[in-house]
Amino acid sequence: LRPAGSVRLPTPPLQLLFAADGASLYAAVSPAPGSTVLARFGRNSAAALLGKRALFGAVRRLVATPDGQTLLLALGDRVGLGIADAGTLDVERPLAGCDARDVVLTRGGERAYVLCADDLIAEVDPALRLVVKNVELSATSGRCGTAAGALSANQTVLFVACSASARLLYLDRVTLMPFDSVDIGAGAARLALSPDGRHAVVASPSGGIVEVVDVRARTVRHRLPLPEALDIAVSADGHAFVVGAERLWEVDVGAGLMAREVALGAPAAAVVVWPGPREPRMRWDHGR
Repeated sequence: LRPAGSVRLPTPPLQLLFAADGASLYAAVSPAPGSTVLARFGRNSAAALLGKRALFGAVRRLVATPDGQTLLLALGDRVGLGIADAGTLDVERPLAGCDARDVVLTRGGERAYVLCADDLIAEVDPALRLVVKNVELSATSGRCGTAAGALSANQTVLFVACSASARLLYLDRVTLMPFDSVDIGAGAARLALSPDGRHAVVASPSGGIVEVVDVRARTVRHRLPLPEALDIAVSADGHAFVVGAERLWEVDVGAGLMAREVALGAPAAAVVVWPGPREPRMRWDHGR
């Protein structure tokens, strides 16, 4: 976890995303209040800036379609779902038109689920650029405070972390209706699943905790005190990397233990895991 290089940005990125092949890195940065820039950096050019695009709304989540050609952006400030070309970063007219907190994409990319702050979930067909349906969570389960989501390993359950009601909801992916829940800490902001789909990792920065939920047993297995935990990324080996309070923590999800803690020396708000093969050391300038 030692730094191998750096790129100077005006503010800490709101979101980060590696391209599927690891050849480039996308970063959403807010250089001034009310403005957001989506930038792309190339690995083979020593992290040189390859392109950038000004956006409307804060970027809450970046997701790439399976073919790597399209980016889906959860945009706040009542903008909704942005769809961008991964190469040119050109953004189409947004869909859903809500204060988007998260976007969850199916494994095959045929459906995207936009989680809105007003407890609305929009099901979108990304290929057709069409909102298939809208479901209001609060109509069936009370006030949720929708914050983050993830799909189960078999793609049949949509998990939704509720910041207001302090619950992790289980939604039938077809009807988008809740059928079960687990009590979690209040103020949930981020949610990530382990590769085997057994555990959900939930970060609640206001409460200063990260919880590991066994989604099959429907119980919280571990609670770790990690102050101001803002973002989570889970690697292929089942370790979670959590960033916040100028620190990076590595957590063994299955054991519920902190493996390592690293001082960053600067504020950070986003973390992403290298998607390529596991290597003792990943060099960003690989191939030069």
